[in-house]
Amino acid sequence: MAQRLGVDLRLARQKRFFDGNLRSTLKDTLIAHRELLRQDTIISQTVGTLESQIAAILNQTNQQKSQQIRELLATHFIDDQLPGPCLDLPDALLARQRHHWSRQERRLEHLAQRVRKHPVVFLQGEAGAGKTFMARAIAARAGYPDCQVLQLGPNDTQEALFGGPQLVSYSMGNGAEDHGTEFRKGPLLQWALSKDPPLLVLDEANLAPEGLLAPLAGLTRQPQVLHYQGREYTLPEQQQHRIILTGNPDHYSGRHLDNTLKSRIPTFFYKPLPDTVLANAIILPNLPQAWPEHLKHQARDRLLTLYNQFRALLEQTTPRDITDVLATVRQILRHCAATVSTPEQVNALVRRAFMDSLAGAVTTEYQQRLRTLNVWYQGQFKEDPSLLAGVDASFTDFIQRLQATNPDGDFSPKPVQQLAYRYWQSLDKDDSGRTAILVEGPAGWGKDFVLDRTIRLWRQQQGINRPFVHINANPNQWTTLAKSVKQAMSRGQLIAISELNLIPSHYVEGLLNHVLTGHAAPGFRLFATINPGYFVGREALSKALTSRCTQIRLSALDPEDLARLVQGLPEIPEGLPQWLAGHFHQLATALHQQNRPVQLPLDDLFSSARQLASQRPEHWHQALRQHLSLPFRALKTPLPPLQEDTASLARMKPEERRRALETLANSMPGLLTPITVQFGPALRCRDREITVTPETTDQDIMTIVQAMQQGPETSHKSGSTVKPKRNSHSASPCAFDDIVAPCHFRITRYFPETPYDARQYRLFLSRPIWMKTAGCATTPSTGQMAR
Repeated sequence: MAQRLGVDLRLARQKRFFDGNLRSTLKDTLIAHRELLRQDTIISQTVGTLESQIAAILNQTNQQKSQQIRELLATHFIDDQLPGPCLDLPDALLARQRHHWSRQERRLEHLAQRVRKHPVVFLQGEAGAGKTFMARAIAARAGYPDCQVLQLGPNDTQEALFGGPQLVSYSMGNGAEDHGTEFRKGPLLQWALSKDPPLLVLDEANLAPEGLLAPLAGLTRQPQVLHYQGREYTLPEQQQHRIILTGNPDHYSGRHLDNTLKSRIPTFFYKPLPDTVLANAIILPNLPQAWPEHLKHQARDRLLTLYNQFRALLEQTTPRDITDVLATVRQILRHCAATVSTPEQVNALVRRAFMDSLAGAVTTEYQQRLRTLNVWYQGQFKEDPSLLAGVDASFTDFIQRLQATNPDGDFSPKPVQQLAYRYWQSLDKDDSGRTAILVEGPAGWGKDFVLDRTIRLWRQQQGINRPFVHINANPNQWTTLAKSVKQAMSRGQLIAISELNLIPSHYVEGLLNHVLTGHAAPGFRLFATINPGYFVGREALSKALTSRCTQIRLSALDPEDLARLVQGLPEIPEGLPQWLAGHFHQLATALHQQNRPVQLPLDDLFSSARQLASQRPEHWHQALRQHLSLPFRALKTPLPPLQEDTASLARMKPEERRRALETLANSMPGLLTPITVQFGPALRCRDREITVTPETTDQDIMTIVQAMQQGPETSHKSGSTVKPKRNSHSASPCAFDDIVAPCHFRITRYFPETPYDARQYRLFLSRPIWMKTAGCATTPSTGQMAR
């Protein structure tokens, strides 16, 4: 091409690549601090000049790059000084990273300008992304000294928001009274007619019924008016009335913004807060102020590390998770006699707080990865658990008193103690964390019994005389439920709701949104128990609601725990607890696996034990089938005979070996993500997982992990590694999972009709693959297109 164009390549100058991060970061910084720039500064021109100058500095080999960048940037600001929040900007540019604080400030300034321009805007984003937090920040940036927040839900009415007729009494003299109705303005109409209104935030606006917010469409006109019940209200002429609507994406259950209003206002999608904003706005201000700076920074780093790891285990993570973890940290520290003094104590404290706050939300599918995460964290960061002894001792004393005051219950099984600990910790935490706890478990587990006895003892120890409300959710008594919740919220009471998911999710969410976002009276706690969503008549709760609750998922009790419960019953013959526990657990597991509508509560276990206690051992099986005839008939396939477990020790040895190999793999220094080790027929490694054989040695594991760490492409987020291999093939080989084969491609342009996630498309073949695109394939020999 150069020859045909007559160009001498020796005279051509090398053109550098476009650095998008550098340009974007500089633009974010200048826009965020527009008022501190020198007079007559044109941001677009300044960004281009700084980009060229800083790129030249980055290509130098001297050691003073950071200082040179700092001095260069300072020349564009008043007094030749960088703004305080930008002091770390040169380091971010050297590391070729985005300066997230400046990016966040630019987003804030952008949204503030839109609020100044548009009377009503819609801020949409995922649950817990920080929309309400950003709305309050926008109010301050846009010049509003105050911000009024109203929570909306599917049960709200126009009369409650805008106003309506109310019954009033008039004195007629001589003690006589007359009654009549008069129009009373609601909060929205009072705000609209105010001469100095605050910025109004309507949270969960797209959860409101269709037509509820239609009168607000008049705010987009000139002059601003509000039409309601046949009357026209003209707003004051100062043009200061501004509304920010916040809501979750439309694919969430029950979300739909009023069509009349949506067609007249701009919509902005708000992305979750970046880690640097979480660190500076949420984590550091809420750590104990007495801690030294180096311990605060270490706690910040460990919190963000585990927060990012939990993103792979949970369906969603939000800043509320960080806030609740910090509340758990403070709760644990209150029971410590000593103060935090070493990094090892910080490491142990942060991991314990995360496990107490978030581990209960991890589903059964990811429990193995959760255990691996604990092994990895302990292998990478040394721990000193001495600070945790105080909270453990306090709970041990509590559980002993609980057993002593409730001889009719057995609190010795480990799952029962873990549930009681979660209840106790929720009561013991301050109000800055989550004030609601959501417990999901099979019917008859004893969730409500443990909750009732735990709250009784805790109120007695704390000397609290306020009543404790415990109600059952019933769709036919929705008014009573809503009244009880609002009363407990306003009085700061404890309230427990059983079978919460019997009520449609969007109704529950509309009721609890205002309660669970920090607008309840101090001391308020909500405890809700639900059965799994596959139970008949139960509805899965929305992500927006569960993100506001501390979640606990209970698994079925083990046969050992069931046998211990049966042994506590009077007049139980020897051998019956173990026999009944094994068969009961087998039946309950089969009903769950076959997804049958019949489930086994613990009451069936106790009634079966009493029924079989009077029978001879050879008649136990027949008597059990007669007593539990309905569950046995509900099975799709009959149960196989329950064999005695004679190989438990043989199974324990491979599991101990697997755990030892997993501990070794995750203790390798510098490992960025946890690695799960499991046994299989052949040695293989894939994303975050190594399959080994019984013959695999410790040295083999160390070699595999080192090879994964040294791969040319390592994702810090997912831990996936793609490592090419060299061999004698003429074509460049490709290695992915178990595929090691030459791949021949002929590139064609292909645009899918709908976007898709490439992570869903995985190949698990051991032979050469010929790629197909749009109905065509290439042959390995000729590379020609074949039909």
